[in-house]
Amino acid sequence: MREVVAALLNKMPSPISFRGIAKETQGYSYKLVQEYLDVLRGLRVHERDERSLLQKGAQGIFRDLLLMHIFSFLSGIRPFESVIYENVMQGHIYRKFGEVYYYKNLYEIDAIAGEFKLGIKAGKTKAKYPKGVTLLDKMDIPEFLLKLFR
Repeated sequence: MREVVAALLNKMPSPISFRGIAKETQGYSYKLVQEYLDVLRGLRVHERDERSLLQKGAQGIFRDLLLMHIFSFLSGIRPFESVIYENVMQGHIYRKFGEVYYYKNLYEIDAIAGEFKLGIKAGKTKAKYPKGVTLLDKMDIPEFLLKLFR
């Protein structure tokens, strides 16, 4: 499980696949990786975007930041700052709407739920986003969460 979680943390926030994670382990099959991630999902620790618009894989999130830090400590992998922000936002949005999706094609939308389409960035970005996508950085996140739960 430690290797699977380390590979997952290494790949976040990129799309994941069972085979891609298996390649980063000491020879685990993609079926065993799938079983481990299903256990985490069943424990409500980790979630995969099953209906992602990506064909190459789904994005994974940790629903709880404390659990993400625990698994980070146990695996020895420190997630990028942007991954932490995305997981915080996606976790809150998931709790509010019961689902959260992402989209990546020519551009990336980090969280889609209800009427919200969000791009979450740790720093400045020059990327173009389609109309209707709200960009949030680390300074905007607390204010957005207050508005979300009013």
